[in-house]
Amino acid sequence: MIRDTDGRTLGYASHTPQGWAPREAFYAAYRSDEVLFAHYRATEEGGVVLDTDSDTDSPAGEVPWQAAPARDAKEPVRPLFFDAHGTENGIELHVVGEKPLVVDGARFARFMETLRDPAQPPAPVVLVACETAKIRSGDGGSVVTDAARAIPGRLWYAPDTEVGHAGPSNGSDGVTGVLGLLADPVAQHRGAWIVAGEPLEGHRQHRNARYPGGHEVVGPGVLGAVPPAPGAQCPPA
Repeated sequence: MIRDTDGRTLGYASHTPQGWAPREAFYAAYRSDEVLFAHYRATEEGGVVLDTDSDTDSPAGEVPWQAAPARDAKEPVRPLFFDAHGTENGIELHVVGEKPLVVDGARFARFMETLRDPAQPPAPVVLVACETAKIRSGDGGSVVTDAARAIPGRLWYAPDTEVGHAGPSNGSDGVTGVLGLLADPVAQHRGAWIVAGEPLEGHRQHRNARYPGGHEVVGPGVLGAVPPAPGAQCPPA
């Protein structure tokens, strides 16, 4: 289970014990009501830094599951996080004593249906898994759109680039962590949170609309101020 800095249950994760340890430490410094994420870019030295090169775009954006339409819905539902390794082709699930199993979006959506979710209708899912909203060149689909089509009636949020966990710098009292999206070094564009699936009532938007802050809506859907401190670590999911 994923628990935030207040001990609230955020959702689920699938990693090896070694891979989960730093992520568990990150979520211990993450607030469930955090509204920001950070943009990062790779350096020639092989590291990552905040993307502050742009004169017009902020290095921080608002996560779509905390944006006004979702926040102001008649009956707002807390999203379920799922943290795992991902690619444009699938999500890696770890089974004790077995090799990791990579499942496509449709199979993952069915797997999510087996996890405890008291919300009715089902809670939105935040995929903290790299490139799960990246468009595949072969068929034009993605892991998250496959998931949304397989099990209608649920909202999904996923990154189209690598996603990481930017914890506060050592000694930063009162500072919490934020999720970070790494700019695509090949396509040379900033990462975006993609929204797929059924819309929240009263908040339908146009297909494939892109919004400030790094949000994009695929099909029916809905949709910074303080970046993490310099030196924050952002390992990819």
